[in-house]
Amino acid sequence: MALRMARPIKRGSSANWLLKVRVPSDIIDKVRGHVVLPIGGKRTPVAISAGYVEVSLRTSDPDDAALRYTEAHEALLEHWKAVREGPKPISKRQAVALSADAYRQRISEIDDTAMVAERETMNAGFDAFLAQRAEAESDDRDHLVASWFESVVAEQGLDFIAVIAAVLPGSVAPDQEDLALESRYGARVDSALALRGVQSDDASRPSLLREFRRAELAGSKALGRMLEGDFSDEEKPPYFPPFEPPHG
Repeated sequence: MALRMARPIKRGSSANWLLKVRVPSDIIDKVRGHVVLPIGGKRTPVAISAGYVEVSLRTSDPDDAALRYTEAHEALLEHWKAVREGPKPISKRQAVALSADAYRQRISEIDDTAMVAERETMNAGFDAFLAQRAEAESDDRDHLVASWFESVVAEQGLDFIAVIAAVLPGSVAPDQEDLALESRYGARVDSALALRGVQSDDASRPSLLREFRRAELAGSKALGRMLEGDFSDEEKPPYFPPFEPPHG
């Protein structure tokens, strides 16, 4: 009997097509949580539940659904392959290559009017703080930094401590910085790895998180230049090498 080809399905009265794939039996005890799949050009976290991966393809058009299914299914097969091969160490070159995703995400804000306005407000506030800090007497600087630190974290969230630690070295305790790095960049690192069918070992995690921070900050600078009309950094800069998966 011929095997049925994997294809999109529909359920109930929903107009949209679905991807539903059973987790292979040989790795069912190794996969849990979420896998990130490309759906309609967007990275989509999808829960792995009851032995299946199921997600809407976000289209009712059968031809479009078939294309989206193929792309997502291929990414899922890459994920299964990575699970079978197990975690691998990630080199410096690979970490930098992966971090290009954080750069692209930041500069993509240029097309979001609300985000542009928010970014300009944040930049103006930070510039004002730096000016006040430079003019303040040495005895007043610690109080000024502490007050600014508290207000920014209240506005941006605790994970913003990871950014503060980079722009103001020594202002954040190492254990706080590590927690903030994981909170701010952990999901993005996982997404970048999953889309390339790679699992990293624990020893590579700190380097990956810091490279994503470095890339985000580089993207922030490029975004600032875009806000001034300079779009020369819109393409991925040459210092991000192409990603080549680990072997062996």
